[in-house]
Amino acid sequence: MFFLKILKDLNLKVEAGKTIALVGASGCGKSTTIQLLQRFYDPPTGEITVDGHNIRSLNVKWLRENIGVVSQEPVLFGVSIKENIQYVREDVTDAEIEQAAKEANALQMTLYQNSQEIFQTMVGERGAQLSGGQKQRIAIARALVRNPKILLLDEATSALDTQSGAVVQSALDKARTGRTTIVIAHRLSTIRTADVIAGFHNGVVVEQGSHKELMDQKGVYYSLCYSMAFQKPDPDKRNSQTILLSLMFLVLGGISLVVKIIMGFSFGIFGENLTMRLRSLCFKALMRQAAGSRMGLITLSICTLLAAIIIAFVHGWQLTLLILACIPFMIGANFIRMKAMVGHASKDQKALEQAGKAIVKAPLYGFTYAISQCMNYFVNAAVFRFGAWLTAHCYMQFENVFIVFSAILFAAMEVGQSTSQAPDFGKSRVSAQRIMKLLERKPQIDSYNKDGDKLSSFDGNLEFKDLMFVYPTRPKVLVLQGLNVKVSRGQTLALVGSSGCGKSTSIQLLERFYDPMDGTVLADGIDTKLLNIQWLRSQLGIVSQEPILFDCSIAESIQWIITIQNPKQCIFSPLWQIVQKALDNARQGRTCVEIAHRLTTIQNADIIAVIQNGRVIEQGTHSQLLAKQGAYYALVNSQVAL
Repeated sequence: MFFLKILKDLNLKVEAGKTIALVGASGCGKSTTIQLLQRFYDPPTGEITVDGHNIRSLNVKWLRENIGVVSQEPVLFGVSIKENIQYVREDVTDAEIEQAAKEANALQMTLYQNSQEIFQTMVGERGAQLSGGQKQRIAIARALVRNPKILLLDEATSALDTQSGAVVQSALDKARTGRTTIVIAHRLSTIRTADVIAGFHNGVVVEQGSHKELMDQKGVYYSLCYSMAFQKPDPDKRNSQTILLSLMFLVLGGISLVVKIIMGFSFGIFGENLTMRLRSLCFKALMRQAAGSRMGLITLSICTLLAAIIIAFVHGWQLTLLILACIPFMIGANFIRMKAMVGHASKDQKALEQAGKAIVKAPLYGFTYAISQCMNYFVNAAVFRFGAWLTAHCYMQFENVFIVFSAILFAAMEVGQSTSQAPDFGKSRVSAQRIMKLLERKPQIDSYNKDGDKLSSFDGNLEFKDLMFVYPTRPKVLVLQGLNVKVSRGQTLALVGSSGCGKSTSIQLLERFYDPMDGTVLADGIDTKLLNIQWLRSQLGIVSQEPILFDCSIAESIQWIITIQNPKQCIFSPLWQIVQKALDNARQGRTCVEIAHRLTTIQNADIIAVIQNGRVIEQGTHSQLLAKQGAYYALVNSQVAL
């Protein structure tokens, strides 16, 4: 075990009602600072004070109630939008919820016209039914509805497009008036109006001041601002780096080939041996378990009944016929008695909720239970009366009467014990039917389906043609409304637009997570519905906006990528430049579909498509769209940092 020191003698002071912005490279301690303020951790040395009071002496619940937080990755519950907002306050009113939603621009993220319909919209587990920008706006509304004294904004507008981000940023500027606000932002344009900007480097505040003062100092803040500006890479330098990296990847590929062959052969043998061993152990453990006795009881009951009937007929067939005629009445009485007992038990359990009904039906259960109890005595009386008559008229001997009666009686008792298992057999049948239905159920899109074509040669030409789509959980919201866009082999297509316009939905349709209502997705001119789904997905790679890593090593978590969905949104400028260079090299010769809110990353794309309300309103290169001065031109202007 080792310890990594994040903060090193950090000293920072924020006056009441002021706004301080924390800037610096990834991992320098910005988010750690606000986590310490919320007392998620306590520093081993030093102290944090609020109004001169050490926060360790304050009630943790009271402290957090006075702090509003909008984090980098908002966490939403699988309930409605309204319930997600009101969770932070028990006494919040509908008017306060609606006002907070308006300030966060959360009422304009769906096609519903009625605000009440918006609030009742289910967000799905962890907000799966919403885009990243929509989830962020709900988180902002949740923070504003608390009316906190301290406001913490940890990259609050990172997942928003430029238009929504500008509106939300304006609302946050108004909301932080009169509040002590700490802002962490990778978009430096969102913190220029802060009262104080603190530059972090390796856990230490190296400079403080306003935007103008820090720009004049040309220190850490100046370097970060400069790296965010639009820059055109040197083609010669890029080509030389590409050749070097290509050679390195060629060598790495050769080594990887040898390792993969050895690993595949070895793990195949290991997997086969492990599977055989597990099957043997499972079967051995199953054989060690106690055997059930229910089938044995049923078999014993049937054999006992047959033997008793034979014995009874041998010793007195007349009395046996009478007893057999009475058996249905005895079985019926036993059934009524069991039903009555179950009825009493169920009514006792629900007596507090349905007392009236229990009182009305109680006499009926009592009467049926009494009839079932006396039925056995009626049968005994009839048997002995008839047996006495047979004995008196010399048709049977006295001892044979008891033999016949006892044989049938004990056989009936054995059968009665077996009938107690009847409810379990009914449950077993229902369970078996459910299992069979589960095995027979086939989803609309079966990931394991072996049908479909597998192209021997796949160039990577993609086309979205007249796509119409709604999510199954939101059938009233038409996400795509006639989307048309095409990208040829080896080209890069960039999709831009506001949150919820259908960018991520297009990627999901390409991966065949869903099928469109109308229109087609074509791969090399072939409808993707006709292709083998496993083969199709093996030709695609994806990096989503919220990557999911497994609990394993970094090497095991690395995946090759082709389709890029906003992979750099939460990476700060110096680290982003390194990732961008790697992505530029990786997509050479591949068809690439990219979604990004940071327009500097897509200015070199072959095709830029601007999506609005589920359709492409304009497309072209970066320079062509700027010359049109349309929607893309407005997006670029709203994102200019300096």
